[in-house]
Amino acid sequence: MYLLRYAIFLTIIFAPLTQASMDCRSLDALDWILGSWVSESSQRTYKEHWSKVSDDTYEGYSEVTLSSGKNSGYESLRLVNMAGNIFYLAKVSENTLPIAFKLVSCSKGRLHFENIDHDFPQSIQYSYNSAGNLSVLVAGSGNKGFKLNFDRSTLIK
Repeated sequence: MYLLRYAIFLTIIFAPLTQASMDCRSLDALDWILGSWVSESSQRTYKEHWSKVSDDTYEGYSEVTLSSGKNSGYESLRLVNMAGNIFYLAKVSENTLPIAFKLVSCSKGRLHFENIDHDFPQSIQYSYNSAGNLSVLVAGSGNKGFKLNFDRSTLIK
């Protein structure tokens, strides 16, 4: 009887952890990120777009346009499932090679990628809420960072 209670206790405690890690094993659990997203302010418009290339690769881009219409930034993005881990790869003009961030935690509608050896950012977190909106928190050391709130868009790639 004691052993049964102990087993039930362990199941209750560790079941959420098991579920979270199961979500992280495949890109299928991240399908909510697919599509076009836009975040607008009076000074800038941020666009992000993701599409499925294969079961192990999602490709995307991030683009920033100033209110004047001038493009002020572009990143080529990828989510890849390699060697049993999921990575967020960002290719920016300042670096010759993509910057890799490893998925360190996930749950339904939440992704947290990290690369603590990178100067900035060191952490990228995506959150998808029940209203169908996307928030992206980009953070580094010393309280550096920013948060963007995206709405789904009909943007054409």
